[in-house]
Amino acid sequence: MCKASAILLAAAVLAPPLRAQSSVDTAGSGVLIAEALERSEVMENLRYLSDVIGPRLSGSPAMRRAN
Repeated sequence: MCKASAILLAAAVLAPPLRAQSSVDTAGSGVLIAEALERSEVMENLRYLSDVIGPRLSGSPAMRRAN
């Protein structure tokens, strides 16, 4: 057990540091934002879950419908 711990500690200490990401790919961000703003169903889904199904206690029929 001690030997395995020493090996893991040595590997962690001697491992080279990770490099930080230098650039961010934003090629598809415009499409994603347009999709969210123009065809979002978030509010419709939230209304259905909160108004139609209602509170969902663990094991209740409403929880099963929500799942």
